[in-house]
Amino acid sequence: MDKQLKFIITLIDGTTQEIGVKNNEIAKTFQKREDIISIAIPNGIENISNYAFQGCCKLEEVVIPNSVKSIGEGAFSGSGLKNLIIPNSVESIGNYAFYGCGNLKELTIPSNVNNIGEHTFGACCNLEKLEISKNIITIENYAFHNCAKLSHFVCYDATNADCNALDKLIVPPNVTSIGEGAFDGCKNLKSIVLPSNLKYLGKNVFRYCESIHFNEYDNAYYIGNDKNPYFVLVQAKSKEITSCNINENTEFICSSAFEKCVNLTKITIPNSVKSIGESVFEKCESLEQVDLPNNATEIPAFLFQKCGKLKKITIPESVKKIGRAAFGECASLTNIKFPDNLEFIDVGAFVQCRGLLQINLPNSITTIEWAAFSQCSALKNVTLSENLTDIGPDVFSGCESLTSIEIPEKVVNIGYWAFGACKNLKSVKLPKKLAIIHQSAFCGCSSLTELDLPSTITVIGNEAFYKCSALKSINISDNIERILANTFRDCSELVDVKLPNNLQIISEKAFSGCSKLANIKFPNNLKTIEANAFYGCSELAEITLPDSIEVIGDKAFASCKNLKKVFLPNKDIDIGEKAFKSSIKFYEKN
Repeated sequence: MDKQLKFIITLIDGTTQEIGVKNNEIAKTFQKREDIISIAIPNGIENISNYAFQGCCKLEEVVIPNSVKSIGEGAFSGSGLKNLIIPNSVESIGNYAFYGCGNLKELTIPSNVNNIGEHTFGACCNLEKLEISKNIITIENYAFHNCAKLSHFVCYDATNADCNALDKLIVPPNVTSIGEGAFDGCKNLKSIVLPSNLKYLGKNVFRYCESIHFNEYDNAYYIGNDKNPYFVLVQAKSKEITSCNINENTEFICSSAFEKCVNLTKITIPNSVKSIGESVFEKCESLEQVDLPNNATEIPAFLFQKCGKLKKITIPESVKKIGRAAFGECASLTNIKFPDNLEFIDVGAFVQCRGLLQINLPNSITTIEWAAFSQCSALKNVTLSENLTDIGPDVFSGCESLTSIEIPEKVVNIGYWAFGACKNLKSVKLPKKLAIIHQSAFCGCSSLTELDLPSTITVIGNEAFYKCSALKSINISDNIERILANTFRDCSELVDVKLPNNLQIISEKAFSGCSKLANIKFPNNLKTIEANAFYGCSELAEITLPDSIEVIGDKAFASCKNLKKVFLPNKDIDIGEKAFKSSIKFYEKN
């Protein structure tokens, strides 16, 4: 049982109280209290829990004892803190711990802390001075976002403190990672010195740092360090530039560095570059050719998105990942050679590459993410990786020129709308171990004439073959117990269907509009035919429903104008009022 801990609080009226609180109830006791101006945390507490003092808007002062080892996520977020001493015992500070502490002007981070988390000091709009140890390794996303007055950033040695100059940020030498937007909006910072050990730089790290003095080199601005003044290329000198010779000592290119440079036609990235940010060349409408560094391991998200004139790109053999929408809407890109060791193609990587004619994916790829090649309307030839196990949603949707596809044998899952609206797709070879065809996977494949569904299939999603208007026959696996809504709706050429023996339910509009379906044998386990299931199946002349049938939904066989005979089991059945509307006017019981 948790023992009670004695907190000493001072209220806004000047009175002092002693409150006993169990360790696991601190947040419940103090969170969002607006009547407290100071708190003395009792000795013995090791962890200040998540959101413990969140929203204490009048709380100006907190005394933290040397027993505390961690400050939890959002612990003081939105509080009125003006003064705070964090003891050297503290080893970790959670994300958002001091987020929105608008009255906090200065703070020292103890030497045992090696990470500044996401948004830890975000929106601390009056924070002017921050002392951090040289032991800091990681500065995460938006750690100092919108710290507009931060100008005195002191990096100290735990044994021998030394202050850096006002307005100058020297990132500790051990820092290897600076996350997205870490100093975004720090408009008072004038000078930044980056450590040579830096391995990762997130996007928008220095966005809206309006006072920074940059190093200039051939139409681009840089931030450096003591050894390399061109360490990081931050941004183009102007959106109007037509060329840029990137300095050969550059190791990082910041996100969006050349975004919307609409007159830039050609650029070479030197092999010294270790990391390229997202959206670097996004919307460079005139860009025709880019030479990437030989050691690149990733094509970042949105890197060439909407580069409509990009005709040729050589992806280095070292690349293992192509990021989200990296080549999205590159309409002039006709061919692309994928490196042999490519492992991952992210969401929409080549979406709307309307000039792309063929792709040959290496066997190193196991998954293709959502919409990767969606609306590549000229794509005719596709060779997929032999090791592919999943085809994600929307991957080849709208590929109007695709006429045939062979799905590799290891694929067990075809995602939502994967081949949707591939209106010229005539031939699909499915793998023998395929388990799931998701919703709308082949919807609108109006040229597909036949399909051999393997016996391993357990799920066929809603609208999976909706508007496959050329499909003539289908053989459904015995593993299927329910044909879902609209699955074969408007398959107007469908003549022959073999229903599975274990089928129990035919859902709403499952075969609606199958106007040439003349014969169908219902299995002995069928219990329910839902509303509109066979609506408009005008060639049906005779049906016999099994003894197992219990429900025939509203308009289930409506508008089956040639239906003359219906044989029902001799028992009570729930038959919808308009089940046979505009079809037969009577039916017979067996």
